[in-house]
Amino acid sequence: MKKPGLAFMLLAALSLAGLVASGWILKKRVAHERADNIVQIVVDYPSILALSPDGESARVAVERLKDMGVYSFGVFETRMDDLVGNGSLEVNTVPKGGAGGGWEAKVADPKAWSLASSFFEAHFGPGACDAATMICRIPALGEKRSDFSFGMPKPEHDFRMTPRPLNTPFEKKESIALKMKALDAEKEPSVVIFDGSAVMGSPTLIEAAVEEMKRREGWAFGMVEMTAQEGARTFAKKLPGRVVVAHSISAEEIAVTPQRKAVERFRRAARERGVRVLYVRFYSNMYGQPARQEIERNIEYVGKIADALRKDGFVIGKAEPQKPLIISKRSRAAAAAGAVAFVGMLCAVAFGLPAWMSLAASLLTLAAMFAMPETAGHYRQALKLVSLGVGALTPALAVGVAFLVGLRSKATRSVPGLGETVARWAAACAITLAGAAFAAALLSHRDFFLRLDSFSGVKVALLVPLILVAALYLRHTGETLASFLESPVRKAEAAACAVFLVVVALYLLRSGNEAGGVVTSAEGALRSRLEGLLSVRPRFKEFAIGHPAMLLIGVAPLAKKRYAALALLFLGVIGQASMFNTFCHLHTPLEISYIRTILGIIIGLIIGVGARTAAMIFLEIADVFTLPRK
Repeated sequence: MKKPGLAFMLLAALSLAGLVASGWILKKRVAHERADNIVQIVVDYPSILALSPDGESARVAVERLKDMGVYSFGVFETRMDDLVGNGSLEVNTVPKGGAGGGWEAKVADPKAWSLASSFFEAHFGPGACDAATMICRIPALGEKRSDFSFGMPKPEHDFRMTPRPLNTPFEKKESIALKMKALDAEKEPSVVIFDGSAVMGSPTLIEAAVEEMKRREGWAFGMVEMTAQEGARTFAKKLPGRVVVAHSISAEEIAVTPQRKAVERFRRAARERGVRVLYVRFYSNMYGQPARQEIERNIEYVGKIADALRKDGFVIGKAEPQKPLIISKRSRAAAAAGAVAFVGMLCAVAFGLPAWMSLAASLLTLAAMFAMPETAGHYRQALKLVSLGVGALTPALAVGVAFLVGLRSKATRSVPGLGETVARWAAACAITLAGAAFAAALLSHRDFFLRLDSFSGVKVALLVPLILVAALYLRHTGETLASFLESPVRKAEAAACAVFLVVVALYLLRSGNEAGGVVTSAEGALRSRLEGLLSVRPRFKEFAIGHPAMLLIGVAPLAKKRYAALALLFLGVIGQASMFNTFCHLHTPLEISYIRTILGIIIGLIIGVGARTAAMIFLEIADVFTLPRK
């Protein structure tokens, strides 16, 4: 690279200013995340009743759980089968020739008449029920009969309720309004978690359900993470400032999940993913003991969850919707312009790109960020686009600047010493972390924390660095693409290429905001051990692959036709891209991301130095060193 000119110096200044602005934003974000420290424990009430041979056992369990810090109890709607089962309702099929077919529901219990008739008429229109005969005529329900519901029952015991309204195929605006009236009876509103596979009103009446929620102050929507509940994100976006993230272990999962793992799962959800409502179900007949002992063991289980949360610094109470993180437009504009300047500066060093081009792009970014209203959709898209550009380019540029720049002017076929290799690796990590700071600052917004928006293009940001580092390798070793493609392929290289392609495919499948890869039992056990030992688990792609591979660079020298070195570069950039991606999981508190990254660096350094030392000893013993060492 030529001697830095004025344009390059201005790029450096803009990069530094942007990094300072990013640091200030991230400092505010850490304070914001620390202040959001109240976790609400909700216990599933039906799972308590399932273990209670009498009402007194349930009452005692509720009181003990309340003393333990449990804020509320999940209560589900009364279903048609419930009323049929307790004799309050008789449902018969009407012959097709009579009244057009359908169903005839006779209310056998006068006490249930008001409830049943109001819901039948809300769903099927006025006149559906005859008060004289207490018979309601309703359309054919078929197998959907069990889905019909009659709102929230009044709990038998004194506790705060977390309503679990059910979205049925029969909903109308009138029925939604009737169901939401149950919220008015609660003196201390907190959170609503919808039951079933869809939120209330989905797909066509979500707006009506949202309006009913808006009329009732104090109620928040509990959006259950890692659950594909239809319409949940739409519902949440229409209810800004009244959303909390919840975590639940389903009845099917809890049956096969050991208590210790369940406690750790809830703990991680609160500590590492910003979850503030934990919906806890009792284990049913898990311990093979009489009902009273089963209840006792389950109460102890909830107590362990509460103790783990307090140990992590959380307060057990009523979860409040997260407040917005207020960042000045000036700071975000400076961070965005600095991010562009930072990448441009790296491109100038790695590829010789004219600095004035990057300077112009940085200044245009600054002007655009000031010109666009913050409330405009394209303002958010611009921030995401800049973050994606930084994420796609920085990891490869970090590796290239640290290990490849200047190869032509040096003895490229010599082996650098351990100290120099560690210094170059540390420089690459520092460059990648600087890029990650830009992206994390630009996307520090409540919508990202609550998963209502996400870092776009994760797969692109993981694949592009592999392509870019190959281009940098060819450029700085002096090899052309044509000569690379024309090189004869050995069987070993073909096999290595096939393995590499499989690794890259798995790497892409198992990365991102919603990774789709399957975790093997052995890997799951190792993850659990690491979490138990270190509290926060570092990423395998960093400490076991990327960092050690970069510390091995030089043992396989960087030179033409030295494709073992290229393979190490590929593995190294995978680790750098993973490190950047850690900070794009914006629902994870920033401090957790830094702890995870630092642990990965430390462990990776230990493994890498050990692997390099072992490789050097092996090469000495085998007497295969044909290249000079520094």
